[in-house]
Amino acid sequence: MAVPTLRTRRYNFPMNQPIPYTTRSPREIEQLAAGDAILLDVREQDEWTAGHLEHAKLLCLSALQEMTSAEQTGLSADKPIFSHCRAGVRSVYAAAFLRRLGIECEPLQQGFEELLALGLKRA
Repeated sequence: MAVPTLRTRRYNFPMNQPIPYTTRSPREIEQLAAGDAILLDVREQDEWTAGHLEHAKLLCLSALQEMTSAEQTGLSADKPIFSHCRAGVRSVYAAAFLRRLGIECEPLQQGFEELLALGLKRA
């Protein structure tokens, strides 16, 4: 059965059950991302080019929604994955898309600018 979607200007958002934000602190995630975790930036290329977090990996939500297998993401399912975006909304949708592909992901509620304000480093 296909997952119902809400079509917006750029994204097809899955309308299944919501995914809660991670309970880990942004500082803890930054430390994890420097080691064994993946800090996944799901903003678009132009947003990434304008600035991104140290240790982050880009996987645009617009590209992610078109992927049909975990292999296409290039992500390691054996590492913790934390998604973030500009304001915290796309990170939840990215987590939903990844989970649909069998990859666990914890979305961050804080957006890019808020994460910088909290002390995470810009690359």
